[in-house]
Amino acid sequence: MPVTTKTGDRGTTAIKNGRVLKNDPIIEALGNIDECSSLIIHMQAELGLDKEPWAKIVRELYEIAGYVSRYQSEIDLDAAIKRLEETIEVKQGHYANFIYPFDDRRAAFLHYVRTVVRRAERSLVTVHETQAIDAKVFQYINRLSDYIFVQELV
Repeated sequence: MPVTTKTGDRGTTAIKNGRVLKNDPIIEALGNIDECSSLIIHMQAELGLDKEPWAKIVRELYEIAGYVSRYQSEIDLDAAIKRLEETIEVKQGHYANFIYPFDDRRAAFLHYVRTVVRRAERSLVTVHETQAIDAKVFQYINRLSDYIFVQELV
């Protein structure tokens, strides 16, 4: 399949049930999820973080994007949420109050990634106004931002 299909040259793009405008709330949410994934990959590579947990999150975000664009998703959201919550519980003991990670490159990068995840969450809420989204998707994204936050603490 060629990279250049020219099917989007008039401002539309394809999702499972047809074409939508590229400024459709679904496409905005997909773009925000994609940005989360890209930023996580960049952060992992730039900071040399352990690849495995971040690669798993990127795969989960890919599955969530598929779900939002109305394709079948293979993600076990219950297991993913539980995994995130277990890590949060372990690391939250270091939490005293909200932090602003000045002068700490790693924490600052994580802080930025967390805010992009929150943007993706807000855009999913907008999609939910016209298309039902499983509450577990919201729960996963919310836990993901918490997971990223507690990574800043250590």
